[in-house]
Amino acid sequence: MPSYDVLQLVERGGVATVWGAWFNAIAFWSLYFIIFNLFVSSTMLLFRRRWIDVEMIPFPYVIATYDVIAHSPMEFITLLITWGLVKDVVR
Repeated sequence: MPSYDVLQLVERGGVATVWGAWFNAIAFWSLYFIIFNLFVSSTMLLFRRRWIDVEMIPFPYVIATYDVIAHSPMEFITLLITWGLVKDVVR
């Protein structure tokens, strides 16, 4: 953690960020999330074949999206996609 003086500057605001004081905290949390992501990805790879190929368990967050798309009229989906593309191009 940065020193108490740096934290007071952040609380007051209106000053430039002292990145050198925040380096240790940023480096720690970045490494923590990278290592955690690698651990979770490795664990999922261990169970992938069993869950997907053998038991055929679907991904829960995909089921809702699939049901919405499968039961919607194609014209509505085309309209939504067109609206999204136009909105991004205009922006």
